[in-house]
Amino acid sequence: MDDGRWTTDDDGGGAVSVDVLGGGPGGEAAALGGVFARVAKASAQMADAGAAGAAQVGRGGRLWAEPRYGASDLLHFFDTSTWHRRCCILKATLGAGLGWTLEPDPASARRPTAKGRAAAMRLFGRVNESGEDLAGVCVKALVDLEAIGYAGIEVVRRGDGAVAELYHVPARTLRRARGGPGFFQVAPGAVAFGGAARGGGAAGTVGVRAASVPFAAYRGAETRPFRGARSALVWLSEYDPRDDAYGAPAWLGALGALALDRSAVEHNVALFRNGLMAHAAVTVSGGKLSAEAIDGVRRFFQSTAVGVENAGRVLLLQTDRDGAKVEVSRLDVAAQDLGFVEGRRALRDEIVSAHGVPPRLVGIAAAGQLGGAGEVEGQLRTFREAVIRPRQRMLSAALQSVADSVSGGGWRVAWSVLDVTDAAADAALARAGVGLSASP
Repeated sequence: MDDGRWTTDDDGGGAVSVDVLGGGPGGEAAALGGVFARVAKASAQMADAGAAGAAQVGRGGRLWAEPRYGASDLLHFFDTSTWHRRCCILKATLGAGLGWTLEPDPASARRPTAKGRAAAMRLFGRVNESGEDLAGVCVKALVDLEAIGYAGIEVVRRGDGAVAELYHVPARTLRRARGGPGFFQVAPGAVAFGGAARGGGAAGTVGVRAASVPFAAYRGAETRPFRGARSALVWLSEYDPRDDAYGAPAWLGALGALALDRSAVEHNVALFRNGLMAHAAVTVSGGKLSAEAIDGVRRFFQSTAVGVENAGRVLLLQTDRDGAKVEVSRLDVAAQDLGFVEGRRALRDEIVSAHGVPPRLVGIAAAGQLGGAGEVEGQLRTFREAVIRPRQRMLSAALQSVADSVSGGGWRVAWSVLDVTDAAADAALARAGVGLSASP
């Protein structure tokens, strides 16, 4: 600031000079307000160009970034781990599936109106042609968020920019654009190739032979055009210090436990499939078996002696040599069933703990660890306040631009929460004449 002028850099790198009208505090604030309207969102931080992996080049030169962990790799554990899948679905259901309403937004400068609320309730009550309401779409988005760390909700707009519909977009297909506020939905089964250029592309780039659909980043009236996108996207992500673009799921630290648990299951399946008959040794003394007999023994142990339907089968061995003795003896390699079960329990507890879910909510009730009603209520309250409510605040903040656009401002989405109070205590309060009300 010098002699009533204030200078800053514009978006293009040049200088912008602003006269401070009146030279006083009021005029200065007015001038600065006009400039900040242009530069307030321009952070001076270095772009996180490398955290999200190498650029992927789609058709038409469209660029997007790949997440640090592939969605298909993370979803493998969602498919194969009972406890992990259950925790993801539970947290999503408690986050958005218990109900919603619209309440006045104390942070809004606009006055909430009944007309605006009615308009928003109509849209959120049926957000798309499939008949889903807001909760239905948001529960799916939160399942994605819990499973892979990010999620997207499509905002379909009319020609005048008004919000018409909302759809869940499978997060496994979404990619963030590099160098711009936008997204791409990439067709599954994309085939990446590198090295020498193909199709006239620049050498050394990584190409993807797949169709893609662009989405603008939805910001209400401030939504910027992005590569001719017809729809926009509301984006959710779990913060990760190593990936600003996509984030990472909260349970990432349990990857080792999930992998080990799956390996234990596959190992036990292999034992069950191949080891229903105890491991045995065939000992021949005073002679030897013919080639046909040896082949018969091998086929017996490899096929006839395995499988539930073959349990209890008998092996008959014969030799033509007098005095030859054939003995089949069990080997001492009994499966350690108890160690297997206890090991999986420890892995289960680590997986559930990584999600921050109280074990009793996913059906785990160990003897001696049930606790009293007060302890249970305390665990559930901590889970609600430390895990579920932050998800709900994130979701409401992401949808605020949609709510403002539909209602005209002044309203926000409020989600119903898990009731953690003891039923007996509720009844006692009711008898005492103390009213109870659910908090959003």
